[in-house]
Amino acid sequence: MKKLILYFFFTSLTCYSQETKLSISYEYIYSPQFDKSIQTYNFDRPFLKEKQPLFINGIHSNFNHTFKNEIQLKQGFSIGYSYFRSQANNLNFNNTLYLHFIQLGYLFHYQNSKRLIGFYENIQINCVLGGLFKNINDQATQFEEHRFKSLGIGGEIIGLIGYNFQKSDRLSPFISIGYSPYYFCPNTEALLNDSKGLIINPWVNYFKFNLGIAFKIK
Repeated sequence: MKKLILYFFFTSLTCYSQETKLSISYEYIYSPQFDKSIQTYNFDRPFLKEKQPLFINGIHSNFNHTFKNEIQLKQGFSIGYSYFRSQANNLNFNNTLYLHFIQLGYLFHYQNSKRLIGFYENIQINCVLGGLFKNINDQATQFEEHRFKSLGIGGEIIGLIGYNFQKSDRLSPFISIGYSPYYFCPNTEALLNDSKGLIINPWVNYFKFNLGIAFKIK
């Protein structure tokens, strides 16, 4: 039964969508408030030989498809996942932070094959669901016998430029720039610094840059 459902799902995507793509990319993130919180953590602990790294480098995967129509500006949806890690190893103290984002978005796809051969553009608006987790000495941090975490929700907008190879249009490298003006994560400061409302706001913003390659499913 499951195989039958999956068969009809992917068959419908192939028949009624303009294109379906899977992609993977390097992701750079810059968030002033995340940085400020981690920098404060390092400043308050001068005895640590190895400082806690900032969230900078991560990996992103994405699935999207656009709906079939006869105009150059097409619409579709997207599902993405981003992962970042920050780890500092000190004597008898190993602190690891994990940052996860899930993006659910609606996209606009534009391609003019006559003017710019091979190039295409995407504008994407996402709802972002996130989670920040911390392990100390390979053990999850606990609060009242439950794992302590910082969950968040927000939105972001992304602009993407890609290029379809002429000999093999299944592969397309791309670059993208994204911005989130509002990501609400009220427990982030408590998780990182054991304080609340002293260092950062319960909401943050961030910029991100992606460089990767997409694989088109015919």
